[in-house]
Amino acid sequence: MALTVLGPHPARGPILFRIDVPARMHVRLAVFDVAGRRVGTLLDEELAAGAREVRWDGRNARGEGFRGGIYFARLASAGGQRVARVVLLR
Repeated sequence: MALTVLGPHPARGPILFRIDVPARMHVRLAVFDVAGRRVGTLLDEELAAGAREVRWDGRNARGEGFRGGIYFARLASAGGQRVARVVLLR
């Protein structure tokens, strides 16, 4: 299982994540602030083996934009977890 940040880093606009899963499995991709609070869940479903791209526009479920700063994306499944650091500029 792999989690990769695609595109410019740090980012001023949307951030694109690439998820690679080796077999069919349930995964959750969530974003956390530096205090460890979950600020959004981008994906929570069963995926087939292979690669998939997921876009995060830097907003919460209510459409409010987050401040610039450091955030962590965590991809979790029964097989483990992967974490990627992202920097959002505003």
